[in-house]
Amino acid sequence: MVAPYFLVIFILFNVPAITSLEHMQSLNKTYTSDYCQQLELAYGDKMMSEGGEEEIELLVDGLDLTGKQVLDFGSGLGGVAHYLALHHDAEMTGVEINPDMIEQTNAQRLPHLENKISFVLLKSDNKLPFPDNSFDVVFSKGVIVHLTPEQRRITFQEFYRVLKADGTLLIHDCLSPTKDCWNPEIQALIETESLPLFAHTRESYVEELKSHGFMDIAYVDRSVEYAGYNHDIISRLQSPAIKEKFVGKFGQALYEDHVTGYRGIRDALRSGDFLSACITAKKNL
Repeated sequence: MVAPYFLVIFILFNVPAITSLEHMQSLNKTYTSDYCQQLELAYGDKMMSEGGEEEIELLVDGLDLTGKQVLDFGSGLGGVAHYLALHHDAEMTGVEINPDMIEQTNAQRLPHLENKISFVLLKSDNKLPFPDNSFDVVFSKGVIVHLTPEQRRITFQEFYRVLKADGTLLIHDCLSPTKDCWNPEIQALIETESLPLFAHTRESYVEELKSHGFMDIAYVDRSVEYAGYNHDIISRLQSPAIKEKFVGKFGQALYEDHVTGYRGIRDALRSGDFLSACITAKKNL
């Protein structure tokens, strides 16, 4: 049984040491074609996290992306890349660890956006296959929380390397009130599967970015908004058309698991046991 999105996790202190390759293989095994279809039923076409196009627009508010080179780290089914290319005239490059997703997203690029969007497979060493100073903006939504400490170190180092001088790092991520552990209320929701979430606080996140040279770091708590998004997901899943489609393909039991899981995420965000935040930073000139 696969739990929905943020509930498909190991508790950090229960996870044995694994290599980056093993970790990436476990992620790929979780994000099967069926699981991605379940996420799309919850989040919308090509979306793999909350808020859809409304949240993408809010995250990039104030950024002029016209003609800019934008990297989408953890591009999933390509929803962010398509939206920013279509509505903000950005030149999008997505990187993803799942080869099936890369094949699917490249095959499904809208014809008039083929020259503005590309998707590239990320190898197990987490090194980005791009030259120094390649991107004006590095964007990542709901992905960094899944990385091991060593993968985070390499990833932030790589973000800094591929950003142009004065480039912008824009991350949405999930955090914990307590470093290195999730509160008991969250632990009670967790079904032990194969997709880790590593607990970082606001303070540890900011310090980590500073250690890699980032400056002008800003943190905006988005927990209230994401609680609302999860409430909307529950309503979407309970709509007759979506419910019929979900149950018809995946069964009643898995449908109920998803609804229960999103309800748990919503309540944890409301109580402060699970945090959602937008974090921005700049590369030095």
